[in-house]
Amino acid sequence: MEEPLIDRLLRMEREVRRLRLAAFAALAISCVILLVAEAAPRDVPEVVQASAFHLLGPDGKVRARLGLSVEGQPELVMIDDAGEIRASLSIQKSGEPRLSLKDQNSKVRAALLVDADGAPSMVLSDPAGTPRARLTLDSDNAPAFTLMSEGGDPLARFSAEADKAAGLSFRDAKGVARLAIGTSPAGEPSVVLADPRGTGRLSLTGTAGAPRITLDDEQGRHRSMWVTFPTGEPSLSFLDPNGKVRALLHTTSEGAPAWELFGEHGRAGLHSSVDADGTVALSLTGADGKLSAQLAEAADSGPYLALVGASGVVRAKLGLRSWNSPFLDLTDAKGVVRASLGSIALEEPKSGEQVRRPSSSLVLFDSAGTALWKTPWKEEHSANK
Repeated sequence: MEEPLIDRLLRMEREVRRLRLAAFAALAISCVILLVAEAAPRDVPEVVQASAFHLLGPDGKVRARLGLSVEGQPELVMIDDAGEIRASLSIQKSGEPRLSLKDQNSKVRAALLVDADGAPSMVLSDPAGTPRARLTLDSDNAPAFTLMSEGGDPLARFSAEADKAAGLSFRDAKGVARLAIGTSPAGEPSVVLADPRGTGRLSLTGTAGAPRITLDDEQGRHRSMWVTFPTGEPSLSFLDPNGKVRALLHTTSEGAPAWELFGEHGRAGLHSSVDADGTVALSLTGADGKLSAQLAEAADSGPYLALVGASGVVRAKLGLRSWNSPFLDLTDAKGVVRASLGSIALEEPKSGEQVRRPSSSLVLFDSAGTALWKTPWKEEHSANK
């Protein structure tokens, strides 16, 4: 015949009371042992050994446990009213210490640990247990703060490097850094935009008071730079794959614009400029970087083409005089005109008046610039008319 329910309940209650009395007795014995150990001479240490220690609440439930984990590593856990582990301090199987804080669903929401390299870190996780933020101190003692996506991929990272440089980077869904903001060890700021492969393609930097925008190719090589120098002059340059400047657009210290094209070795090239006085010039330079030819129009004269010798002296000039008459001047190594074909103004020996020669004239000069011979003999009219 089955035992009545009331009798079973009474018997279970008696057994619970006996277990509780036994627990109290064991606790009292333990206290006596501890008191005896405390009263014992200091030179005779006492050791209490156990496989686990449990801390019980008033209701007899385990609220804390000190023991070994399932992996055989020491572990201290804290348990809430519902019997869920909410905090644990443990040694991982790999040897690293770890402090974990869990929510009511037993998901780790915060963790403090030291990795195998000795670097500490703190991790914050979402309700799914996915790490979303991490504060670390790497092997170089440089701190870094990382924000992660719902999939755990790094999206943003702020760090202070060991060399006093600071940086903030943003990553795409694949974890590739696409935007980086930072400072150099000298405190100079920079912004870098990268392509899907992580190669920097556009950068904005400030170096020695000169802001610079750089455009790079898919290999990360500088191909175009826009610079404003500390004195205020802007410059736009284009580079070849070897890093040589091949084209340059800039202004002079007086604000006059200039355009330059360079050869493969960066010296021979084409230069175009507008001076402050209004002179427009297109110049050619040789492999030695020296001026070899110039096409220009000065504000006080007509256009001309000048050929320059190796010494930098103009040896021939073809153009229009200020009165729009064509001419060809040939000069010596010192730049003195020795022959002139076309209209030219000469001083009349008797009156000292400047007289223009006709367009068909030819004049030869000595080394001092004095006319020795001319044809035709008749001047056209006074230069003042």
